[in-house]
Amino acid sequence: MKAPAVEKAMPHLRGALVALHVLAVLLMAFPAPGGGMNRSNWKDPTVTAELTVWKDRMAGLGIGEDWTYAEFEDELWGFAKGFTQARASILKPFKPYYQWCGTRQSWRMFVAPHMHPARLIIRVREGGSPDWRIVYRQLDPEANWREDQFESDRFRSVLFRYPWKAYRRSWTQLSEWIRDRAAEDFPQATHVDMAWHKARTPTPAEVTAGVQPKITVLHRKIHRLRVSR
Repeated sequence: MKAPAVEKAMPHLRGALVALHVLAVLLMAFPAPGGGMNRSNWKDPTVTAELTVWKDRMAGLGIGEDWTYAEFEDELWGFAKGFTQARASILKPFKPYYQWCGTRQSWRMFVAPHMHPARLIIRVREGGSPDWRIVYRQLDPEANWREDQFESDRFRSVLFRYPWKAYRRSWTQLSEWIRDRAAEDFPQATHVDMAWHKARTPTPAEVTAGVQPKITVLHRKIHRLRVSR
């Protein structure tokens, strides 16, 4: 039998442990820039547009009214670095607990719509022809090579990330995987060409008028294939 003092203390101990767990989860869930702490990503049009909106909002509150956009970005970068470092220090004692409980927060909530998305396009050149044939275009039912892989939940996450500069090495690895799959599936192909086509999301009026915003081709890779005989 439990000693009376121990039995009396158990509800308080359980309450303290529950409170500690809630605190640990709350601290980990607190917003953080995460992958946003790569300043090259701040040059993306989607990020620039979002930061411009926040600069105007803060100016409306009397904060940084005289700042240029570059000054605002520098101030924000300094604040974000300090916040990230402070958050890491606060979370450090809890890391073993997160690992043991499996309560790490490995992804971030969406902060804004991606108004300049990139779309993966894959083409092959076959039989000595100088022409390219599109075999895969993201979300195109007419060019759906290996769509069961490319459009699976996990792969869609990859296709969102890899157009960003921070994932250049990962994109190179993916391009080599695509090269090998193309060699398997298109035995007469001599080359495979893959790139990201980045464009601003059209407005409703542009969609109605059939206007396509300008496309920028990013990170293009062309691989020579060994033709099967």
